[in-house]
Formats: sequence, structure tokens, C-alpha cells
Amino acid sequence: MEKAEDRLSDAREYYEKSLEIRLKLAEETKTAEARRDLIVSYNKLGIISDAEERLGDAREYFEKALCIAVALVNETETVESRRDLLAGYAALGVIAKKEERLDDACEYFDKALEISAALADETETVESRRDLSLCYGNLGDIAEAEGRLDDARGYYEKSLQIDQKLAEEAKTAEPRRNLMLSYFRLGNIAEGAADKRKYFEKAIEIADETDAEESRRRWVSGYVLLGDMAEAEGRLADARKYYEKAHEIFAALAEETKTVESLRNLAVSYDRLGDIAKAEDRFDDAHEYYERSFEISAALAEETNSVKSLRGLAIGYERSGEMAQAEGQLGEAREYYEKSLEIRLVIAEKTETSEALHDLSIIYLNLGDIAKAEERFDDAQEYYEKVLNIEIELGGETNASESRRLLSAAFSKVGDIEKARGRLSEAREYYEGALDMFAALADDTKTVESYDDLALSYYKLSTVDYPEVDRDCLLSALEIWEVLVTACPDVSEFRERRDMAKRILGQ
Repeated sequence: MEKAEDRLSDAREYYEKSLEIRLKLAEETKTAEARRDLIVSYNKLGIISDAEERLGDAREYFEKALCIAVALVNETETVESRRDLLAGYAALGVIAKKEERLDDACEYFDKALEISAALADETETVESRRDLSLCYGNLGDIAEAEGRLDDARGYYEKSLQIDQKLAEEAKTAEPRRNLMLSYFRLGNIAEGAADKRKYFEKAIEIADETDAEESRRRWVSGYVLLGDMAEAEGRLADARKYYEKAHEIFAALAEETKTVESLRNLAVSYDRLGDIAKAEDRFDDAHEYYERSFEISAALAEETNSVKSLRGLAIGYERSGEMAQAEGQLGEAREYYEKSLEIRLVIAEKTETSEALHDLSIIYLNLGDIAKAEERFDDAQEYYEKVLNIEIELGGETNASESRRLLSAAFSKVGDIEKARGRLSEAREYYEGALDMFAALADDTKTVESYDDLALSYYKLSTVDYPEVDRDCLLSALEIWEVLVTACPDVSEFRERRDMAKRILGQ
């Protein structure tokens, strides 16, 4: 496998040599052209640093490019100099977004929008209108990341309107790819399943019209998103179908390009297929998929040692731990989770991002479950309290619904510990707190997963004094599971839980 890291290093070396020459020319000639060449060099080095995940270096290069662009605009305000300024603000916005400095990103993108809107109004060129669409898309991404979905939808719809006109006028690949991206973005934030499916299918339809590599990536994203929807709705057969179509494309791209990105995507694709196989109780298939994913992730981590590759390796250990746990091999599961924790701690120290802390919560929750199953209750409670501390500290900074779910789950699991210790009054308090949180989450998200969590919470509260049973609570759980069994006939767990509730109720 040719190392992408080596290719990036070679490119950086060439651009650094080019920069040395251009710095000398700019110093000697002091012309606007020579200084604009410096902008190009700094931007190239910023792009390389971004690809190498050296965001601080990328930011410095883009800031140097922006400083020159500001000076050139102040001297001679041309269309070209204003576009350089626009590009500088947009590039810094992208880096700020990756660094989770969303306020700064929004400020940069707002400045870029102001320039692009003026240029589009003045020139009405394809280039200026495309830039305007990109600015709306970037601002939509920030609004989406901040949970301002109505604002995000507004930005995405403005971007879509421009992309539709450009695609109709030009009938070339680039505007149609941008149109495809707009459909994907709107699909991601659509509230209803029907609307999501409509947008994703439109995007796939466009991608199907071209064999370009970028379009195939977008196309495969459509299948993945449709698969994610089907899986969330409990339609496992449909999810498998979409993921298998996506996997064919990921495998072909990995074979053709052999880049780190394509191999990482292939590993994630194996994980998705493994998740479906596990949900369908096809454990041998799940093992095989996870092993293939792990082989790729381990090789990438050894080759690049990047945060993304390390994260992929951590996920591989977690998947192996989940399989061992499902098969009752608690010691083996613990070992896998502890290996994942080591990597997660390194990532959290390296990046200091809310996403990395959130990932730590997940692995602490898993380790808590193992400790609870092994009746190491003090250890289990310590792990669960770490989850509580992290998610309370984050306060919904990342993936709010998942953060709320982890917080609710940790409350519920501490209740399990208290029940196992015989402290039923304390257990009931934790279960009641978890029930309130799960009910609010189900009301907000209306996902299959959230309803199942709510039913389990009712069940735990109903049986805290078992063999005495709170029939009203248990009937609430049964009612939810009856609906889930009808809506998701492929998911055996819902039938098993429904039947368990019926047996306890004597039905």
C-alpha cells in the first residue's frame, strides 16, 4: 500500500521550496502579482497541513494568506483580490469548524458570505454564484452543528436554489455534484423519514448519472444514509441491502485508489455490515466483518498514527468487545474495552475535543457493564459516574441526543447497582430520574432506539421490588414493545422483551 503520508510529505516539500522562491521574488519585485503568488503558496501548504491533520499549522498558513489578501484589497479592490479574500475567510472558517470553534467559524463564513453575495450581484458569473452557494452551505453546516436546524435549513435551501439553476445552465459535472451535496445536507436535517428518503434518493439519482470518483463517493454516502435510516427504524433487511450496495462501491474505490481515506471507509463499511449481522443474530458473519475491519484499522493506525486511524482502531477493539460480551466472554470483552480505553485517552489528550470526551463516555459505560456483570459493583459505579461527570460537563456540546442518551443510561445503570446492593429506595430514585430523561428524549427524537430505552426504563421501575410488580409501569413498557414488534419485525429483541413482560403480567 503506497503511503498517503509520504505523498503528502513530498507535496509539502515541493510547496515549501516554491514558497522560498516566491518569498524572494515578492521581496525583490514588491508587485501585486508576486504577492498574490504568495497567497497561492500559503494556501497550498494550508491544504496539505489540513490533510495531515495539523490544524494549527494549517491555520497559520491560511492566516498568512489572508493577511496578504487584505492588504491587496486595500490597495487595489479588484474582483480577483476580493475572491482571494473570500477564499481566505472560507478556509479559516473550515479550520475553525474542525477545531470546534464554531463562533469563530460562523464569523469567518459570514465575512465570506458578504463578499460572495456582492460579487455574485455585480458579476453574475457561474464562479461567483457557485461561491455564494458554498458560503450558504458552510453557514448551514455551522447552524446544524449548533442545533439551529431551522437556520440550517434556510441556508441549505438557498444553496439548493443556486445549485439547481447552475446545474440546469451548465449541465456539467461540478454543478451537479454541488446539487447532490445540497440534497444530502437537506436530507440530513429533514424531520420526517419520507422527506429524508426523498432528498437522499434525489442525490443518488444525480450521482448515478456520472462515474466520476467524487460522485461515487457522494453516491455511496446516499446508500449509507438510507441504510442508517433503515437500521434506526428496525428494518434490518433493508439496511443490509443499502449497506451491501455501499460496500461494493467502497471496496471498488479502495482497490482503485488505495488511499488512507478509501481504506478507512472500507473498514467502516465492514463495521456496518457487522452491526446488522449481529442484530440479526448472525454472529459468525458479524465476527468475520469485524475482523476484516480490524485488520484494515490496525494497518492504518500503524502506518499513519493519525487521530482518525487511532479512532478506527479503538472502534475495532470496541466491536470485538461487544461480540465477546454478547457471547458471555466477560474477561475477553474487558480486555478489548481496556485496549480501546488506552487509545481513547490518547486521542482525548491529543485533541481535547468534546467528541473525544464523548467517545470516552461510551467506553466507560461498556466497562461499567462488564464490571456490573462480574459483580464488581464499586468499579461499575465508578465507571458510570465517570460517564455522568463527562456528559454533564459537556452539557450537550456534541451530538446532543446521544449525549442525553448516555446520561440517561448511566443514571439507569447506577440504579441497577443500587438494586443489586439491596438499596431499593436509592435504586428507585435513579430509575425515576432515568425514566424522566428517557421520556423527554423519546418525545424529542421519536426514534426506535429512544422508545426501546423508554420501555426498558418503565420495566426496571416496575420490577424494582420484584416479585412485587408495578403493573401500570409494566403495562406502559408492554404497550411500547407491542408497537415496536409490529413496526420492526426483524428485531428479535423486541419480541423477547414483549414476551417477558407478558409472562410477568400473567398474560
